[in-house]
Amino acid sequence: MNTATLHYYRQFRAHQHAVAMDGSGSLTVYPSGRTETSYGSAPYGEHALSAYRSAQCHIAFRKRLAADVADHKKRSRAAKQAWKTRRAGAR
Repeated sequence: MNTATLHYYRQFRAHQHAVAMDGSGSLTVYPSGRTETSYGSAPYGEHALSAYRSAQCHIAFRKRLAADVADHKKRSRAAKQAWKTRRAGAR
């Protein structure tokens, strides 16, 4: 596990712990009639896997976001330069 994954994994686990300690879990009712309180986004017993998957998804999201921002900056810079060129030609 690399440092970024570990960092976000710890954040998601801390969030799960905070939700569990807060007592604000969601009540799951199964077709058999059995009820169970789930804390966080995972069923009982799958919290670590859920936090790991969430960390991986978060890293992928941040990578895509950084690429999108870089592309937007590049297009914006080109658009500004084109506007200046058109403006200079209009005079």
